[in-house]
Amino acid sequence: MIERASLSDLDEILYVINTSNFLAFSRAIPPGFLKYPFRTRDELAREIRDMIFFVYRLGGRIVGVAALYVTSPTEAWLCHLYVLPQFQRRGIGSALLKRVEQEALLLGVRVIRLMTPERAHWAIRFYRKHGYMIVARVRREAWFDVIMEKRIC
Repeated sequence: MIERASLSDLDEILYVINTSNFLAFSRAIPPGFLKYPFRTRDELAREIRDMIFFVYRLGGRIVGVAALYVTSPTEAWLCHLYVLPQFQRRGIGSALLKRVEQEALLLGVRVIRLMTPERAHWAIRFYRKHGYMIVARVRREAWFDVIMEKRIC
C-alpha cells in the first residue's frame, strides 16, 4: 500500500534509503567514492520537510520509498526511489514511480528529471521502460551520472 510519508516514518525511510543505495550502487560507483550512510538522519529530516515522500508498506513495514522535489511550477526531480532488495521485482518501484508522477500532475508539474550513475544499467533500463530518456551526462569525481527526463503533460 502506498501512502504519503510523515516525519514519524523517518527512521524506516532512512533504513530503506541507506541499505538499498549501498547494495545497488556499490556496483556502479568506484570503491572509495560511495558514501555510507548515503543520508544521515538530519539530512533526511530536512529533505522530508522539503520534498513530498511516499512509502510502500507491506505487512506494516516500509519496504519502498520515493520522493518528489518540486523545483518550479512545472518542473520537479524524482529523488530516492528505493526498494529493499528482498522486495524488488514485485512492481513496488513501478507503483511508487506512478504515484509520484500522479502527484506531480496534480501539482501542475510537466517535466520530471532524475539522476543516476551511468553504470547503473538496471536503473536506466527501469526508467526507460517508464518513458524516461537520457538528456545529459554529468562528470563526477570518478564516474559519470546521467540525467533522465520525462514529460508528463
